[in-house]
Amino acid sequence: MAPLTRRGFLNRASAVALASVGAAAAVGRRRADAHVEPPPCRVRCEPISKAGCACGGNLYRCSGCGITYHACIDRHPFAWFCQRRSC
Repeated sequence: MAPLTRRGFLNRASAVALASVGAAAAVGRRRADAHVEPPPCRVRCEPISKAGCACGGNLYRCSGCGITYHACIDRHPFAWFCQRRSC
């Protein structure tokens, strides 16, 4: 094996640095792509009444993951929405 010169060292170091940056960018891109579309909703809430809660909020019937319950929820438009994305 030939002795490593300064030029050879710099060439190898720059090649390794570029390869690691490219690999990190590919991993970051895969992570970003994974979060573009959220997983399907598992617990959905159906609006029942705008005046159904004494403590404020709207009354919803929520179901999914083998459970069904009523909840008073505020800060959501009076429409269907997903409360939890996974069980």
